Amino acid sequence: MYKKKELYKRSKILLILGFILTILGILLSFSSLFYSSPRYKISGILEIPGQPLRIDFENGVSERIYYLLNSTSNPVNEDIDIKIAFYDKDGSYIGGKYIENLKGIAKGTVVLDGIPKYAVIEPECSHCNTTVFVTIYYSLINWNILAFLSLGGMIFSITGLISLFVGLNLFLVLKKEKERKPETKS
Repeated sequence: MYKKKELYKRSKILLILGFILTILGILLSFSSLFYSSPRYKISGILEIPGQPLRIDFENGVSERIYYLLNSTSNPVNEDIDIKIAFYDKDGSYIGGKYIENLKGIAKGTVVLDGIPKYAVIEPECSHCNTTVFVTIYYSLINWNILAFLSLGGMIFSITGLISLFVGLNLFLVLKKEKERKPETKS
């Protein structure tokens, strides 16, 4: 059986190890949040009247897209409707957004049914004369890296919490035992 001094040392090691693993797990979890956040953007200018604006994406774009439309030089009496449509690599429609009565700034989120390859932004006003600045925010995700970060964060957090629990229990049991039996000096 272990000596009490050695058990105290083991309990402290478990506490320190548990604390480090828990912090590491939390950091990995926050890293996965940052990794999947929309850090990339593409901007374009939609001239009305004119041709629709096409925006092409890289491979690995996530299904959640953020958009920001800023209409300038639009008289108050003109109602501009904008249609944003997203398509996959086969050219199939996978989702979009219809913005009615764009005046000033419109922003929002679109969750798509698949991974987009390109977007087409087109106006629904043939007699309007304005400019719309379009900004699309997205994230590029390698799903293996995201799974590694998420799973690693979970495993390190659970292992760290178990180590903290076992180390704290061992420490408290030894402390309580020491209080029951005070050491006698001879």
